Amino acid sequence: MNPGELELAAAIAATLRESWRATGSPFVPATDLPTREWTQRLIEGGVGGLAWWRIRGTALADDPGVSDLHAAFRHHAVHAVRQERDLEHVLLHFNDAGLEPIVFKGWALSRLYPHRALRPFGDFDLLVQQAEVERARTVLRALRSSLQERADVDTAATLRRYLPDRIEAELLGARLPPGTPVARPPAWLREAVWRGWVRGYDSMPPPLYELHKLGFRGAMRAMRARWPDPVSATVHLRAPFRRIPRVLVQTAECLRRAFDFVRRDVRWRVGIDAQLANVGKGVVP
Repeated sequence: MNPGELELAAAIAATLRESWRATGSPFVPATDLPTREWTQRLIEGGVGGLAWWRIRGTALADDPGVSDLHAAFRHHAVHAVRQERDLEHVLLHFNDAGLEPIVFKGWALSRLYPHRALRPFGDFDLLVQQAEVERARTVLRALRSSLQERADVDTAATLRRYLPDRIEAELLGARLPPGTPVARPPAWLREAVWRGWVRGYDSMPPPLYELHKLGFRGAMRAMRARWPDPVSATVHLRAPFRRIPRVLVQTAECLRRAFDFVRRDVRWRVGIDAQLANVGKGVVP
């Protein structure tokens, strides 16, 4: 990272530090804050609402250059209200079918924040008993498509993948419970997080099966966008944060993703072939 990127990353870190609290430490912006790039990166990262909450009540909040942060905060607030309305609609359908799912992850976590705009959520993660999975999926299939796309059914048997044992880092000023082991993060971790803040991530690169439509340069850009960052690669593979070079971890995660893509593609093609064969026999799938 060059000096300008380091300066911007430090400004983002200072903004997000304790930004989720009702009252955090006083925010003192740098005198040479690169307002335009700083605002853009915060909004692109989906934390514009948190940033506005952090700077509200300060002199910086009156700067016209940060009006987009206030707009992002309002947008997240309205979106949360709509999501809560739709979630209630989904749960009513489950209750009518005799099911009482537990809502976890996004919506459950958002209630811990002092304002609904600080923790936007997109999907409805529903937990049911193993014996109720098929009934729950039947209920989902009966919903309109816009709700089906945002709802997911899970069970306690797979819940552990969402709640692995984690130690919070000191990067954003998180307060650790008494007795929590504290370890100094490796040097690569802070740099990887800051690089992601400044340069961003392409969260929706073109699908692999469309690479041939992009030309050589477009395909190369799409492949680079799919190269896993060291943090997500380490977490997904549950690799140690030390001792192993990150490039090896990233390569292993890339191979895992490629294998998963091939496996899903083969299963999809086999399923389509089976359906076509049934149609040829006069059987409606």
